[in-house]
Amino acid sequence: MPSLFLIKRLTDAALFVSLTAVFLYPWTGETGHYAWGFAWLAVLLLHNGLNYAWYRALPKGNYSPRRFLTSALVFVLWAAVLGVFVSGVKLAWGNGGLAARQLHVSCAYWLLLLSGVHVGLHGALFTSRLKRCAPAFVWACRVISWTGCLFGIYAFIRMNVWEKLIFRRSFGGALDGCFVTAVALSALFWLAAAAAYYLMKTGEKK
Repeated sequence: MPSLFLIKRLTDAALFVSLTAVFLYPWTGETGHYAWGFAWLAVLLLHNGLNYAWYRALPKGNYSPRRFLTSALVFVLWAAVLGVFVSGVKLAWGNGGLAARQLHVSCAYWLLLLSGVHVGLHGALFTSRLKRCAPAFVWACRVISWTGCLFGIYAFIRMNVWEKLIFRRSFGGALDGCFVTAVALSALFWLAAAAAYYLMKTGEKK
């Protein structure tokens, strides 16, 4: 029987894949967009159900700066989720207009990047296991990570992500082709995760 750790990691992977697929609207179409969106919501609810102990522990214990940050981030993520789905419902009913579209796109990109930050703040779960691997494998992971970050910076600029985050642009941004756009979205996620992880590590050393 799979361990709880494995089940959680598979759920995390499904969450990431479905979230990325939601952004591929130009290729999946409206029906695919709705299907992936509700699939992502279902996996999100499963993810939180598997981590219900974390919510139960919220009122307990002392709050270090790191615990405060990770806890606050979860509720900011829920706010982004609410923004995505409220605006999505209005758009689906045909009475949202440009304001709802802008909210939908901006919240979606905040959700993508903040999900990456959320993963980065829990990066020790993965890096601790990497220490047991062969040095060549560890270096290969580092090269892939650095490459992903560099492409993430390119994607951030090329896809006008900053303007989407500050509610100034809702149109455009997709790269040439479904696969390239999916890789770019993955790189954006990874860039946010890596930045959060290394900033956390730097803060812990001080």
